Amino acid sequence: MGSGASGLASETPGGDLRLPASGLRFSLNQLRTLNSYVDNLWEEDQTGRISTELESAVESLVQRIVDGAGQRDPRFRCCHLIALHRGKKMRSRSLEYLVTLDSLPPLNSGEDCSLQDGPVGYGRIRLTGREADKWEEFLTPSGYLCRDKVVERWVELIARCTSARGGGGSRVLCARAVKHAAPYTHCYLQRGTTLLSNNDRRLAIVEGAAWVMVRVGAGEAEAKLMLGARVQGCNAAAYTNRVPLIHPMALLHYTSAQGGYYAAAVGPPSSLVCGDRSATWQLWQPALEAALDAHCSHLATAARVAGALNVLLDKMREGAYQGTLRVLSRYAASCAVRRRVDRIGAYPAAAARCLPALHAAHHLLLLLDELYSLCERGGIAGYVYPVERGSVVRRGARDADWQFDAACVKSCLQQLHHVAGEDIPPSPSDCLETALLNRWESLNREAKASAGTTPSYSKRQLRYLWRVASELLKCKSMVACENHSTFKANLIQVTSLNQEPIEDLIHVLAIMLDQARDLYLNNFHSKSVGEFDRDLSVYRSKKWNKLKDYYDASSACLIDAVRRDPELRREDLKDPLVVMKNILNWLYKGAKDDKKYLGPVLRPYLDGLFSTSIENSWFLEDFDGKKCVQEFEGLKEYCMGVHDGSLEPCMGLLDAAKKFAWAKAMVDFVDRFRHIDFRLVFPTGEGMAISYPIKLPSRREHSSARTLTLSRRDKAEAKLRLAKRCVLGAFATALVGDRRRVVFHQRCAMLRCCGGVWLPPIIFIGTHSLALAETDSAKLGFLCGKMRAMD
Repeated sequence: MGSGASGLASETPGGDLRLPASGLRFSLNQLRTLNSYVDNLWEEDQTGRISTELESAVESLVQRIVDGAGQRDPRFRCCHLIALHRGKKMRSRSLEYLVTLDSLPPLNSGEDCSLQDGPVGYGRIRLTGREADKWEEFLTPSGYLCRDKVVERWVELIARCTSARGGGGSRVLCARAVKHAAPYTHCYLQRGTTLLSNNDRRLAIVEGAAWVMVRVGAGEAEAKLMLGARVQGCNAAAYTNRVPLIHPMALLHYTSAQGGYYAAAVGPPSSLVCGDRSATWQLWQPALEAALDAHCSHLATAARVAGALNVLLDKMREGAYQGTLRVLSRYAASCAVRRRVDRIGAYPAAAARCLPALHAAHHLLLLLDELYSLCERGGIAGYVYPVERGSVVRRGARDADWQFDAACVKSCLQQLHHVAGEDIPPSPSDCLETALLNRWESLNREAKASAGTTPSYSKRQLRYLWRVASELLKCKSMVACENHSTFKANLIQVTSLNQEPIEDLIHVLAIMLDQARDLYLNNFHSKSVGEFDRDLSVYRSKKWNKLKDYYDASSACLIDAVRRDPELRREDLKDPLVVMKNILNWLYKGAKDDKKYLGPVLRPYLDGLFSTSIENSWFLEDFDGKKCVQEFEGLKEYCMGVHDGSLEPCMGLLDAAKKFAWAKAMVDFVDRFRHIDFRLVFPTGEGMAISYPIKLPSRREHSSARTLTLSRRDKAEAKLRLAKRCVLGAFATALVGDRRRVVFHQRCAMLRCCGGVWLPPIIFIGTHSLALAETDSAKLGFLCGKMRAMD
């Protein structure tokens, strides 16, 4: 993924940097200086966001327009908008919404609607039966849904509905929440009476090449609308099917890719060879991208680098450097950021893999250099799908403008080289963070060395590896049409019921053998990049093709030996840990017995499995906790109870607030705005819903309401008591001093010798654990507690 030039970069930070595409050199002192400049750019990015009040007003107006279009033509009905801008690390100045065609069933969910593969990152919608009759006027002669005709009709509808009734920003969902918003399983609050103000802002609807622009007022805000159709399952061309199990973020990629798949009304670029261009739709997966953005904190180094790059893009578009950006889009830059984070996760050193704050400037420069290479030479610009740069350009772009963008990006790099002239030493927090990460890396290295050539995996590691492998199997099972694997012919055999667990084991084993081969192939090609000896490159390619054939043959023999093993049949293969243990044993056995073909390929892969599992297995419980499975199950149970009549909406909500955070938040919100009438809306599908007026009883009428939340007077009194204690404590400390004994830790020696009154963000407690306040590495506090356990 990414352009070839970026693969030549010095991937390991910590020293001097030479940018491969632009040729600029940055010393270590210059990189330290740019770190403070990155922080300044990130702070500037945080201050340029749109206000919540204006965003809510724009969402209500947009929802009103979309509802009006659905009322005029039910085929364009949309239950809720999808806010693509929420949670983005590189957020534009415009609000972005995806409008789904909810009257159209999810593609690939039945015989009447299907998504057929087109070029990489694109597809065509084929309708038959009743759906073909419904959309007859928009079909091509070959039976495909014409994108241009659908968009033309939709723009005509929304242009007539600027004064329509309806709307309400409560029906706008973020991309991550859409897969949980199935009919009968969710609800939302809405004002009982929708007030249409007489001084509504003036609207201007502009049709463009891709987005439909809705401009509110005199430059107050701008909203981009995109039409799309829901798709069931996953796409075989998506990158998630190629993420190896040894990647530290593999579990996040596999779980995030299971849903949120759309066909957007964006046509292919002119440079892409395509048969039926008017019926070709672009494939999107906004839920996956939103999950990746939400995974890291807004204070993390990755978020700071993305914010700094976002500000630099705005400056380049405003002409702060040589020329202005004409073609390079913000989405292409965000894809480059995600590719950079993926490369960082594959670093061998833990200090570089955790992305500390000391390496922010290093990766920002590599990102700008990759964008310069993209503008200068072209290459892969997409992230989820490996599409060319023409598929992610700005509106009205021309191919001749790429050279102007390349000159602008290079001018920005030269300006950063000029800024980085002052020598700034590393801060104590950077030193502390680097020392902790180095200590964690040394502990993992010692654990790996003590395990020997054939390490023994703990139950925690086996549980993590099985979880990752099972999530990958879920992704592959959701693919509608997938190319046959190398081992497909070997796997398809007639099996009895007692042999099905063995075939499941062989399926995972075959996937891991495929991944090891592909990783070895990628490393081979990366080492061959830049060689100017053509004969040597041709010789190595022929040699690799020969080795690849021998490797596939050896892998098939290994799978056949697994299938015929009598001892494996006596194992309890219903236990996931036993299955994973046997898979690893056979991989190590194959690497040991076949040292000529399987050994060189499997050894690096097995080392990566052990290193990844020993690090990430500690965070499996935290990862599951963030998914809020119990909260969603509680919401589903409550909504189903209301639909079948077993629960009264208000009383059921009060009872649910005792156990679930979503219910407590709704109760607190309604209790805070008691002077406003709200209705609780329960969607039932097909754009229909039932609603109930929500009136919370007084605290005297319902005993459970007393335990839910404090009243306003109680909250004010509690805040006043807390303020009094803080003020009295501050005066007492100033008069008599702090009598508490300060406990220093041996790892704080570097901080005490620096002097000054600097207070580190990490506070050591007497039990040698860590209380983490604000740090860039999300794993840092947890790692230090585990280092104590591993000492």
